[in-house]
Amino acid sequence: FHYQRNGRTDHGWRFGDQIGAEWSAGKRWGLLQAGVVGYSRWQISRDTGPGTLDAHAQGHALGLQASYIFLPAKMMLRAAYYKEFGVQAATLASPQGSLLRLTLIKAF
Repeated sequence: FHYQRNGRTDHGWRFGDQIGAEWSAGKRWGLLQAGVVGYSRWQISRDTGPGTLDAHAQGHALGLQASYIFLPAKMMLRAAYYKEFGVQAATLASPQGSLLRLTLIKAF
């Protein structure tokens, strides 16, 4: 869960506050883990400033994630793919698309 409060831009706009949540459910087979992931975000206050609209943005995503632990190297590699849906824009256009995230973690 996260809460985001935005500052004022150089154009005099302040985009509305947002809340968001990420989730996952997976299964582990030894050093391999795989499952489904997702996130949602909602704008909970309106944008302010000249020319802003009285609309609230939102977006959601669903995807797959896998990770593998390399014990001798004390490393973990994680890959996740998200497909966005239900994206609604507020003042500025909000594109809908896909996200690929790769994470490499090294223990010392």
